[in-house]
Amino acid sequence: SWWHIATTYPKYSDVLDDILANYTNLHEIVVLAQETDPEGFGCLYEKASVKVKDVFKKNLSFGDRYEIIPLFRALVIDGMLKLCALDWGDRIAWEELAENESPSLVDENSYATTVAVPGGENGIETEIVYHKKPQREVLLYCCIKGSSAYYELRDEIDARKRFNFDHKMCQRLFNVHAFDAQKVGCKGEMLCLSLERPIL
Repeated sequence: SWWHIATTYPKYSDVLDDILANYTNLHEIVVLAQETDPEGFGCLYEKASVKVKDVFKKNLSFGDRYEIIPLFRALVIDGMLKLCALDWGDRIAWEELAENESPSLVDENSYATTVAVPGGENGIETEIVYHKKPQREVLLYCCIKGSSAYYELRDEIDARKRFNFDHKMCQRLFNVHAFDAQKVGCKGEMLCLSLERPIL
């Protein structure tokens, strides 16, 4: 079964990579990652080997900056795909650019850990390693250009430009993108809005 191949046989990770890369879209990949075991429990992604998780992460990368989080449901509502993602991009946002704010010169988008490496007087020395970290968790609203959902998102953007809503009073709009719709299983161009993910 799909569950046993992904959780028990990491040697087939290349086959899995080919399937996810060439025969699925983002919504389907998230559904596959959340597949339960034969008893209806667990989550495939959580039980998968490191190699299989890396395959999922690779195929859930999106727009050169987003990594879709496979543990959150991907929803399709009235022609709009809603995804939860990690934003690995720069800190400047659509609204921040509109306000002419300057980005901080301090790199807040990394963290440090120490690892033991060969060397030094005792044969071991400590090395500081810097890791990238996502700027934030976001909600991605994606729809095909020309669809009814597309015009709803355009209206949302226009309203924000006109009324300059207080960020404390509404869900923040971080970025607006136009992507190839192939990633969501369609042809043509799609509009994608990156919005603040509410913390419930």
